[in-house]
Amino acid sequence: MASKKREVQLQAEADNIVTLQPFRDKCEPVFLFSVNGKIIEKIQGANAPLVNKKVINLIDEERKIAAGEMARPQYPEIPLVDSDSEVSEESPCESVQELYSIAIIKPDAVISKKVLEIKRKITKAGFIIEAEHKTVLTEEQVVNFYSRIA
Repeated sequence: MASKKREVQLQAEADNIVTLQPFRDKCEPVFLFSVNGKIIEKIQGANAPLVNKKVINLIDEERKIAAGEMARPQYPEIPLVDSDSEVSEESPCESVQELYSIAIIKPDAVISKKVLEIKRKITKAGFIIEAEHKTVLTEEQVVNFYSRIA
């Protein structure tokens, strides 16, 4: 009889777990990925494409490891709190500094006149368009931008 592995998702309430105390009273979501009890990746914020990509990559790795196609990588453990950051009594949501997201509309969408539709979807999703700036990025800027978010 072949054994089947099950993929498990867990959600933890930071208030009840000592290790997660640095996340208590924070309003920003944090996704922690662990292998063999060691935190190997931390994604702060609701970046669904990045979280999705990380989950898929880790599952693919685990499948290759289970099939004997690769050895388990030695991941450096990620600290839960940055050593540079100071502990503050102020919640990040109450900070004077505001967070902004940037949307880049690709040329093919501009050419096919989908800009207004994209803007409607952005505002329908609850975002406010604070400013617009039209520019054409150089190939070097595009490569640099996408390499940093990969």
